[in-house]
Amino acid sequence: MLSVGDSPVAVSVRRWARHAWPVALWTVGLVGLCAVGLGPSFSPASCDEREAGVAAPLHTDVAPVVRELAPLGAILEVHWVQRVDGGLCDLSPGALRLAREGVARVADVAALTRLTAPDTEDRADLVAPDARLSPWLPSRPDWWSGPALDARFDAGADDASAWYRLDRASGVVHFRSDVDQEPGA
Repeated sequence: MLSVGDSPVAVSVRRWARHAWPVALWTVGLVGLCAVGLGPSFSPASCDEREAGVAAPLHTDVAPVVRELAPLGAILEVHWVQRVDGGLCDLSPGALRLAREGVARVADVAALTRLTAPDTEDRADLVAPDARLSPWLPSRPDWWSGPALDARFDAGADDASAWYRLDRASGVVHFRSDVDQEPGA
């Protein structure tokens, strides 16, 4: 409320304060998140370090990749890694994709063989597996793949995809998948 004795400066300050609190609150929140390492970082080195931290471990637990492994049947052994596509520092909505890549040794190679065919793609066009997975890959793989196996992946309600390549001789499947989600969630 204005009173007769209010100066024009006091009136201006009150009006500004009335509309500035959302900006102040947002700023304090963002500074707080940055202080604990959860906010966006604008330093390229910091972004690279954060992405490397998400992608660093080699995993052997099945639970996080159970949906990706479902089309393969019984799993005897699995090793997988993850990386962030889109970058942790990309601030545009929906840009973050968590990509998983792994090697699984399967129990029923014959069932998967019926769903695949020898890869006919140019060998130079095949995506090389992540180097961290090399100890579990066959030395000279003869990859088989096919849309019938890939189609068994149930993406559910979200936007997700997966593909699989089978080496019949070793019973090893190289798989990749991606899902829209926050890394670590």
